[in-house]
Amino acid sequence: MSQLHSLQHADWPLPRWTEPWPLGKEWMSRVHEAVAWLLVLLVAVHVAAALRHAWRRDGVFTRMAWRRPAPGRAAKEQP
Repeated sequence: MSQLHSLQHADWPLPRWTEPWPLGKEWMSRVHEAVAWLLVLLVAVHVAAALRHAWRRDGVFTRMAWRRPAPGRAAKEQP
């Protein structure tokens, strides 16, 4: 593999845009990991909040949940 093509995707060589930069790679790896953990934390907090609403039975979880319409209700709402 030549210096011009250092990375492959689906058997296609991709051109190198910059020279190798180990410090930049390390920094971006840390940023990527931090953002990934932040996303995991946000999803966990979101799920915990939804379960809290279900446990409290305050009606919020019921409004969030997918429900099938009542058998007679769907026919009445259609023109």
